[in-house]
Amino acid sequence: MPKSRSAPGSIRAPRASTSTAQKMDSGVDAPQIVVSQEVSVGAMARVARRDPGLVGGGNGGTGTSINYDDGNLNYGRGLTSLGIQGRTLVDGRSSTRELRIEAVYFYDFINADGRTDFRPLSGDARNRAGRNLYLNDAYVGFNGIRLGNQILRWSESPSFGHSIAPVNPVTYSRRYQPGNTAKDLYVALPMLTAKLESASKRTLQGFYQLAFKPTELEAAGTFLSGNDYYSPGARFLQLGQGSPLVPDADVSFVTPATPFGSKVPRAADRRPNPAGQYGARIETPELGAAKLTLAGYAMRVHSREPIVSVRTGTLGGLQRIAAPDYTSSGSYFLEYVPNVTVLGSSARLVPASGTRLTLDYSMRLRQPLQIDDDTVITAGLAPAAAVGACAPDPASPTCAATLAALNRNPLIASRGGITAANAASFFSTELSGYERFNVSQYAASMVQGLPPILGARQWSLAAELGGVYIHGFKDGLLDASVSIRPDAAGGRRQGLATRSAWGYRLSTRFDYADLMGMQSVSPSVTWIHDVKGNAPITLGTLLEESKSLILATDFAIDKSLGGRLSYRSYLAKGSNADRFSDRDFVAFSLTKKF
Repeated sequence: MPKSRSAPGSIRAPRASTSTAQKMDSGVDAPQIVVSQEVSVGAMARVARRDPGLVGGGNGGTGTSINYDDGNLNYGRGLTSLGIQGRTLVDGRSSTRELRIEAVYFYDFINADGRTDFRPLSGDARNRAGRNLYLNDAYVGFNGIRLGNQILRWSESPSFGHSIAPVNPVTYSRRYQPGNTAKDLYVALPMLTAKLESASKRTLQGFYQLAFKPTELEAAGTFLSGNDYYSPGARFLQLGQGSPLVPDADVSFVTPATPFGSKVPRAADRRPNPAGQYGARIETPELGAAKLTLAGYAMRVHSREPIVSVRTGTLGGLQRIAAPDYTSSGSYFLEYVPNVTVLGSSARLVPASGTRLTLDYSMRLRQPLQIDDDTVITAGLAPAAAVGACAPDPASPTCAATLAALNRNPLIASRGGITAANAASFFSTELSGYERFNVSQYAASMVQGLPPILGARQWSLAAELGGVYIHGFKDGLLDASVSIRPDAAGGRRQGLATRSAWGYRLSTRFDYADLMGMQSVSPSVTWIHDVKGNAPITLGTLLEESKSLILATDFAIDKSLGGRLSYRSYLAKGSNADRFSDRDFVAFSLTKKF
């Protein structure tokens, strides 16, 4: 079934700043404290009409689920965001000491009160899309040792690096805050780090993390949200596969499509103890005329990505004694699985003037991957189905056929199978929705400067290819994102991951100076295409036939004032990747530096 997650990308604005400085103290090694400020204003507007094929049947559309369309229904054509953001950066450095604090605060006039066209935003969603205050870097350092909030980028990949080397989580709700760039998706974590250079010029770096934070999807019900049940602020899951008999409400309905009830409430998330997250990296100096740099790293972290697991309902719920119905007496929850080892390497080089190449590879060992949600839901319904079929006559063909079907479910089979005799033992039971696999991820990127044309001062082309491979893959087990639009036969699409997947990104940019009264103007075109295969939803990086076009212009009016205007179109209509083809949008931001 469909979910949504995108590779990092956001509004960009030029970053040159004026600042004020003062002495920290009068000692010999006194750092200079530099304080800089910026204020950004921005807006986003939907330009495409809502498509009924991407709206669930219970909400008046023809889609095969009502668990992925709140963001679509909450905003019609017009403004989806109108906000202001401030950023304060305190930076102090000397030969041995350093201090850095970056605070970000924003308010969105469209989303802060939570009122939308369909379902009001929850408090958690408003706190991500409507108003927030958070710290990025916030650390002190001495002789290469730092303590505090930090972001470490151990992958060279601009599009896939967050998944290849998952030192820090990402929060996708931040990507279109006014003035933000791709780096603003990364969430700083409190950690102790050390960095030193050996006599041979090799750089050694290590970290020990002091907290755990998860990767987050766009908040539930916000414009670019594609998931209504496990994104931040989501509260329940509705069964029924989009049946018009099951309305999209915080109520459970017993219908022919949902005989045991329709609503499954969300329980509290399960987060791991933050201890035991650490890593080390070694990097060579530049080698040879090509300035080749090689790096290798190893880390042990807890999985940042959520896994959806279930707690089966109760016998009292099935009998409608202790709850309105069976599904209401159960729950689902998100768990973040501990102890994933990541081994990786990267390389960068400049083989020719104006050419930059980067290569990345990592393997996640025993990475938990989400089992297909149909499998998880069926397992959650298993005790009710078994008791309902077998209680009248355990020897009946109906009982035998029902048990045979349930025992083909890997979550049920892993517990020894369900029978008429032991069905009651499956009530009030937790079933984890993951299996561990070794996962390889890779990326190769190139940036090439080209001879100026069309009057541009500079012209560049960037290309990146990335992919994933699941070792020990099992067909039909792992979940992937697919569209809720019915297939050509009017049926529900199969959302399953494949053994491997790959895609590419292309971008070209022209830089003009002193154009139209502005200091610089830089139009760009970006093309995103996932060519073959579906990455597991846990990784969320690739979905076959996903296509997107971004047209943008960055501009600087002067050294302290700049902005960005962009248009994004989703071009996968009719394919399994068709999740946002009716949510094309334009975005604008203007940033003033002080």
